[in-house]
Amino acid sequence: MDSLKRSNLNQFYALDAILNTASITEAAARLHVSQPAMSLALKKLRDHFGDELVVYNNGQRQVTALAQALRPRVRHLLREAENVFGTTLSFDPRADQRTVRIAAPDMVEITFLPNVIRRIQQEAPGVDIHFVPFDYVQADVLLERNVDLVIVPQHLESSQLPKIHLFYESLSCMVWSESSFTGHEIGLEAYLNGKHAALLSEMEIPSPPGSEAFDYLDRRHVSVRTARYAMLPIAVIGTDLIVTTIGRFAQQFASMLPLKVVTTPFKAEYISISMQWHAHREAEPFMRWLTSLIHDEAVSFPLHKLG
Repeated sequence: MDSLKRSNLNQFYALDAILNTASITEAAARLHVSQPAMSLALKKLRDHFGDELVVYNNGQRQVTALAQALRPRVRHLLREAENVFGTTLSFDPRADQRTVRIAAPDMVEITFLPNVIRRIQQEAPGVDIHFVPFDYVQADVLLERNVDLVIVPQHLESSQLPKIHLFYESLSCMVWSESSFTGHEIGLEAYLNGKHAALLSEMEIPSPPGSEAFDYLDRRHVSVRTARYAMLPIAVIGTDLIVTTIGRFAQQFASMLPLKVVTTPFKAEYISISMQWHAHREAEPFMRWLTSLIHDEAVSFPLHKLG
């Protein structure tokens, strides 16, 4: 306790920045302080722990065993401290001012989250919305990155977090409107013999392993891969490329570009999309308001008919 009394929260923020960046310069930029100030903070931390913590040598960075053990503990401490200082017994959307950080796949950002933006702007004009880059990892990992709420497909859900189901998605094919594919269906032979454009494999929202759709997706010839959803509709224009993607995404772009949506030649199972957040924030009035608002928008979101 005596050691803790001699410390302050800024030291822990400095330690967190040093342990999670590649250089002193980057750590200083993260906390908006000068490099000399960050170097002094590192010296004080080394004196406190009696350990080098991080060593920089000719552009190389080495982290000691103690620093590796401290990294998750410091992040947990800061998260709990922010939760304590952010505690409030009431929430007034019209008067509140804060930033909410949401992580969601591009497909969800493009098709669903504009509805959420409009609602938040109308009901809580002082609340800023930041959509942070989405990595295709489990929901609990995403939430460790200074994110308030994540929206994930079912294979990335965490059983340890609160969850609200939002809507279902299913697969469709998207082709150029003047391609050699006629009608609104594509045959299995044409699908398997054709060339495809797709996201990087780790970014695709898959059908359940062992399903018919999973088998055919695995067998197709993908000649174009991209890390951007918005690249898919552009890539097929002027070609015979086939894109197999979320039906709602395909329909949105087909309404704006010379594209058409065709039925997959296999049964496309429905995929659940849910939102998750830290359990320790369930009682916060703000989180209750936010999750309720998003759920309301999902209920009124035009859904594909099941069955």
